Amino acid sequence: MKKNLLVFICLALGGCLGLQAQNLKQNAIKKAIKQTWWGYYDGESENRTILGTGIAETYDVCIFIPGDRGIAVNKEIAGVELYLRKTDVFDDFKIWFSSTLPANVDEADYGCELFDDIHELDAESGDEGRNTAGIGWRLRFEEGFVMPPEGIYCGYSFTVKDISVSSGKYPVVVTPASESVENGMFLRTDKEMRNEWQVGHDRGWGNLCYRVLLKGEEYTFAAQPKDFGQQAAEAGRAYTVPVTITNMGSRGVRAIEYTVTTDSVESEPLRYELEQPFTELYADTTLLLPFPAEAQVGTTEKTITITRVGAMKNEAPVATAKGTVTVVSKLFPRGVLVEELTGVTCSWCPRGYVGMELWRQTYGPRFVGIALHQYSDQDAMWLPYDQYAPHTLSGAPVCQIDREYVCDPLYGYSTNGHSDMPFMIETLANTPPAVGISAATKIINRFGARSVEVTATLESIEDGDYRIEYVLLADSLSGTGSQWEQQNSYIGYDHYMSDPNMDVFCKGGKWGEVMVPLKFNDVAVGSSYEEGVNQATQPGTLAAGEVATLSYTLRYPSGELGRKMKDDNVAVAIIVTDKDGKVVNALKKYASPTSPMAVTTVEAETAEPAFYSLDGRRLSSPRRGLTIVRQSDGSTRKMLAK
Repeated sequence: MKKNLLVFICLALGGCLGLQAQNLKQNAIKKAIKQTWWGYYDGESENRTILGTGIAETYDVCIFIPGDRGIAVNKEIAGVELYLRKTDVFDDFKIWFSSTLPANVDEADYGCELFDDIHELDAESGDEGRNTAGIGWRLRFEEGFVMPPEGIYCGYSFTVKDISVSSGKYPVVVTPASESVENGMFLRTDKEMRNEWQVGHDRGWGNLCYRVLLKGEEYTFAAQPKDFGQQAAEAGRAYTVPVTITNMGSRGVRAIEYTVTTDSVESEPLRYELEQPFTELYADTTLLLPFPAEAQVGTTEKTITITRVGAMKNEAPVATAKGTVTVVSKLFPRGVLVEELTGVTCSWCPRGYVGMELWRQTYGPRFVGIALHQYSDQDAMWLPYDQYAPHTLSGAPVCQIDREYVCDPLYGYSTNGHSDMPFMIETLANTPPAVGISAATKIINRFGARSVEVTATLESIEDGDYRIEYVLLADSLSGTGSQWEQQNSYIGYDHYMSDPNMDVFCKGGKWGEVMVPLKFNDVAVGSSYEEGVNQATQPGTLAAGEVATLSYTLRYPSGELGRKMKDDNVAVAIIVTDKDGKVVNALKKYASPTSPMAVTTVEAETAEPAFYSLDGRRLSSPRRGLTIVRQSDGSTRKMLAK
């Protein structure tokens, strides 16, 4: 394996510039002073996957660095890092940079090509494991060029000549689909895609494993905030807003001063002290920043401006971020109702199983999931249609969110592996409900006939006409035989949609079998509906500030299903709608107050914890700020990393 191979690159702005190629596995370049490797792949995670069309054609692939990103402002591009699979399957390898997505890469603004044969890079051992594709190379320019103010597309191209092996069929090395971000990858091919550029984030393809070496003057004290979306607050009370900031200064962030502007009125300076200094350069952390209390009910746009980092003026090129805050007279917790149509005889329903488990574990009580085993009456957990609220779900797996949005339970409305479910759940969870719900439950056992008595208390903050229904849920249901074991069509895949969450059901995965014995959670085993009619007493019209208390008793099902239900794995879902059926709020209450949630892990063969961001994205390691940690035993917790 060559360690110091001199190749050449031709840039339009300055003739032939020398560069060095180094195998990252053997001889990594040391980080120079005022130099930073940057990209949408962290350069450390070994959870890399593959992408391709499966035919012999020409690929153009790139990332985009916006000119207004603080990390890139006035920086010089001094090199590139890219991950390749086996190189003997392609020819005509080129590296290029362009201010627009080029119609012809040979005419890119900064076009370049390798004059020495790319095969001499000798990257023959690129595939290193099940979830570790590609081998990394760093090419460092002897002379670089200044980052254009409009931003730049940084990419490479090649032509596949051999598709007899996986490296030819799937030659592009990317991150998992769950990590896909805007500008993380653009791709086109000359045959399958007819030379039309595709946006990787829109297609859920993950991010290109590619980085650039940025060189230039560093900021000393700089914190750049990001827009914080929709938030909620209670009138008259100070509240906190999770604001993600990027540390752009070499001295890190120990404290910030900021102002909050509402309708052109700027607050007095506020100060936030971090418990521990945040010093990782160009990394993000999420701070729970206090915002001033407000008396006025309504929704307003807020602008936060970070004016100082510590005692020094904030040097970040972008110091402001925006969001909206809805202020209500009283703020109640909001549960997002997700009802999934599923069944053990539905061979594609493992996808729904993974999705419902993932959101349950990620969002905890904010997610009120209900698994409706109504796909086939050959299912041991079959719930007759007249024993549940009417719906029009069909074609499992499918779900409805708050009975308004119908989509895939794992990917939402996306069809290419990227999930927009976190966005929908987060948005709805941050929408203040008009009715608050609290509940008490009690299990009653009369001569072996078990039931759950639930008492729900509703409090309205505005006049309204409301409806209520109850659903009996069971966790950890399992059994043997075709009526209990999940059929699985994903056994035919090595990977599915480049989504590592699905690997457990794919060939070689933990549950890579045609019939899978699972433990099923959030299964609807009964409700307040009998013969298609809701039997529960209804709250009806409530005035603002009015409190209503209602009770209902849910019976355990008879037969084998009822016998398999354990009291400490039983919960009640309470659903409140308006008179038109629109979900106002939902709550899940476990019947045993001391019972933990029975969570089934969907991870492959590992005893290590799994990390997720607050929007549900899988992380390779904890990030600064709040991170959701899922242990191998299924338990979850939130961790604040310093």
